[in-house]
Amino acid sequence: MCDAVYEVFERMTYYGISSNLVLYLTRKLHQGTVTASDNVNNWVGTTYITPILGAYVADAHLGRYWTFVIASVIYLVVCLSTHFHSLIILLRNKPILFKANPAMIFVK
Repeated sequence: MCDAVYEVFERMTYYGISSNLVLYLTRKLHQGTVTASDNVNNWVGTTYITPILGAYVADAHLGRYWTFVIASVIYLVVCLSTHFHSLIILLRNKPILFKANPAMIFVK
């Protein structure tokens, strides 16, 4: 059961990041479209290769349980740090919400 829940959250994170990564790289980091798509392809390749590294570590060194626990802790720390970093940036920009328009307007 725990593996299935973990897999669902992992897939939601993967698709959430991959769908917005090109836009983030081009608009916020001002990369060209070709460079951004190349970086996204490298990221996708890395996400598909890392389970092989995890399988090697699990089989040869740590065991399945400890590899899962350590990887889950790293995953949780990265997700929470990303969330809190975004929250700090949001709170610094002092968002104002209007009732007529649900879009956020930031005041600097």
